[in-house]
Amino acid sequence: MAGTAKADARLITIEGIGTARLHTAPAARAVLAMVPGFGCAARRYDWLSGLNARGVTVVIPELADIDGLKGMQSLFGHLRSYGLPIYLAGHSAGGSLSLDALETDPARNNRLTRPEGYRPPQDIEGVIVMGASLQPQLLTMVLPYRQEDTPLSRPERTRVMFISGTHDTIATPDRVDKTIARYTVPSEHVVLQGANHYGFVEGHEPTDNAASGLEGAIDGHLQRRATLNHLTRFLGA
Repeated sequence: MAGTAKADARLITIEGIGTARLHTAPAARAVLAMVPGFGCAARRYDWLSGLNARGVTVVIPELADIDGLKGMQSLFGHLRSYGLPIYLAGHSAGGSLSLDALETDPARNNRLTRPEGYRPPQDIEGVIVMGASLQPQLLTMVLPYRQEDTPLSRPERTRVMFISGTHDTIATPDRVDKTIARYTVPSEHVVLQGANHYGFVEGHEPTDNAASGLEGAIDGHLQRRATLNHLTRFLGA
């Protein structure tokens, strides 16, 4: 089981983004960047420092500081400076942005204009998408041209694991399945029983009001602990 003890984060500056939180693993063998959900502070994801004991360094910028794909480009540049295998994780809007950054067809980018010369990274080992899909629903106001059956693509070498919850009323498991079906490359989908949308955010539960109090719901601590275990397996840590 992955550890859940949190170490104090060191604040660093990422060129083109700004301040980020860094949890350094001793004898690190991989680096993972976590892209937060909309309105969720980076510090709310410090629980991912539980991966440090497994040799994974964790970098957490603020979503508000990431200027779309231009900001993701800066984040990838920073991650390469560690000289380690690179992994990307994202929650909610941060998960959608992470998938946008991997889209290999410029015509299909979901909500963001590509910076001139932008190329999706080919060196990302894996992506973990928590409580997010690319189905219209909440995105219809900013994505009026998006269609449910629009094909999606990403580099074939990059593995993707989606984590959803049975009590998530935003990125429901069936919406995640529909997103996965639009890729030609297979993805893994882990469904956490009793988990809700904001259980991935420490100190933010029970915020999913439609889910809180429902029979079978689990608390955020249990949801994050289960997520750490799945991350440890996915990362091979």
